[in-house]
Amino acid sequence: MAVATLHPHDAPAPLAARRYPVAMSIGRLVRRALGSYEQKAADRYRAFFLDTDALADTLASSVRDRDAPLRVLELGCGEGLVATSLLHRLPQATMLGVDIADDPGRNFTGDRTRATFRSCTVGQLVADDTPAFDLVVVSDVLHHIPDADLRGVVSDVVSLLAPGGLLAIKEWERDGSLAFRSGWFSDRVVSGQEVRFFDGAELRRLVADLAPHAAVVAEHRIAPRRCNLLLVWQAPVSSSSAGPAATADATPTP
Repeated sequence: MAVATLHPHDAPAPLAARRYPVAMSIGRLVRRALGSYEQKAADRYRAFFLDTDALADTLASSVRDRDAPLRVLELGCGEGLVATSLLHRLPQATMLGVDIADDPGRNFTGDRTRATFRSCTVGQLVADDTPAFDLVVVSDVLHHIPDADLRGVVSDVVSLLAPGGLLAIKEWERDGSLAFRSGWFSDRVVSGQEVRFFDGAELRRLVADLAPHAAVVAEHRIAPRRCNLLLVWQAPVSSSSAGPAATADATPTP
């Protein structure tokens, strides 16, 4: 079966569509075959690309007061792995995890009294007048969203930020490395979806266009792969609320 060749050094226009034909989709078949071993296999698979605990540590470090009663939203929460790690580090926080999957958060092992999961879109949250959040996490989601919907999704996410709230976007950054190529191939084959990855400049432009008053307050590289780029923005702080301000140290992680 022929598979499209990836050319990561191409210079597409910002946010231009990049389409690749589907080679195969094996994710669901593998999950069904693994049965009760699914979670262990999934954890090992993800660990090759991303250290979830390191991500949760970095997200928590962006919040000035970890013991504050924060409201956290995770868009594209999947099975609840990030939610489990993050709530453990933010003991007074409550979290809403949303995903278009049928059973989001099904492998969440944290405190169920502080976590709620919904199968819905971020647009539905906006339509429901959902109260604003102090921290919004979008991890490895944007590259799955069709270009036609991308700006609308990010705009909805920004609208759910409380004054002084933090928007944390983690993406598999496009570059010419072997790690990037392996991640692209894996994501493309396992998910069976069309994917379009960004570089850091594109992500910055995207958010700057839709949230011009938000400031980038941190940039990190999350272990074990340098392609794991985490950017954190802070919404403007109103005069009546200080919000969960980011730490002053915005030095990029090597």
